[in-house]
Amino acid sequence: MKRELLFLIFIGFIAGMSAQDTVYIDKYHAWTDKDNAVEYGIITHEKEHRTTVHFHTLDGRLLGVEEYSAYGKHPENNKKEGLSRWVYPNGQDSIVCNYINNRPVGLSTCYYPSGQERLVRTYMKDGRRVLMQYYESGKLRRKEVCQDNKYIEGKLYAEDGTELEFFPYITMPQFPGGMNVLLKVLSHAIKYPKDAQKLKKEGTVIIRFTIDREGKMEGLTFVKKVYPSLDEEAMRIVEGIAAVYTWIPGKEDGKPIRVKYTLPVSFHLNK
Repeated sequence: MKRELLFLIFIGFIAGMSAQDTVYIDKYHAWTDKDNAVEYGIITHEKEHRTTVHFHTLDGRLLGVEEYSAYGKHPENNKKEGLSRWVYPNGQDSIVCNYINNRPVGLSTCYYPSGQERLVRTYMKDGRRVLMQYYESGKLRRKEVCQDNKYIEGKLYAEDGTELEFFPYITMPQFPGGMNVLLKVLSHAIKYPKDAQKLKKEGTVIIRFTIDREGKMEGLTFVKKVYPSLDEEAMRIVEGIAAVYTWIPGKEDGKPIRVKYTLPVSFHLNK
């Protein structure tokens, strides 16, 4: 009888280690209800603080599999830890990469649907990133070296091997007039809440949003809050910027793309 009881406890323990949940996910990668979802995830909770998520289209086709040390309803709190693998509708690998503490490490490979390598990124320990881009024929299109996300050098080629005028594979979105103009807009718009002044509350609120292909800001959400009235004021300012300004959109291989952007809004009292 004792042996049977121990066996049942052991089975229950194993089941708990691999418990599964299904969540619906919106276009900002946050959890939502089925009506607002663009995909769903099947979460498998495993031992050693490891969570595996299988992402699917709403009609059930596998999109990809990622491993996390933390995964929840708020995307800013998720931490990739391990393999990330995404697939095409034909089942062929699309992107394969490994992460440590949310940062890609080693090789990251993107493929064409045919299986031919399209992009191969090598992440170095010294902060350098080497990018090799290929045509679907297998011929080299570009070689590019970055240091801490800043372009250092590169070459760009036509498919026949002719060297072309170079431009970076990725260009980040730019606020009209540049970062100094954005900082001036922030500083002029801030109205320090009186209750926060009275209580000597200060700090930096961080807000995340997406800059779409047209340069519009969308999907504003908090990454870090400080104090309710400061949080509210920071969001008011950024929402105002989103209503008035259009950014120069980011580009990938010369084509506009959606880019996530994080903006700090600081509140400091005069000493």
